[in-house]
Amino acid sequence: YADKGHLPKSIDDLVTEKYLRDRPMDPVTESTDWNEIQGDDPAAKEGETGLKDVKSTAEGTDSNGKEYSKY
Repeated sequence: YADKGHLPKSIDDLVTEKYLRDRPMDPVTESTDWNEIQGDDPAAKEGETGLKDVKSTAEGTDSNGKEYSKY
């Protein structure tokens, strides 16, 4: 973020820019698919968004009842 002056648009941007070697694998789904949460980019022009968080796409809950999608 600090070196580019804006948030990345996706996980793929992080791979392309070599911040990540590969798309991370979700240990629950064993997939590289993620729910990419977009949000306002405080450093960009008004109305522009960027990647703020990633969440699992797994359905169901863990042994404590927490939804996997909250991870």
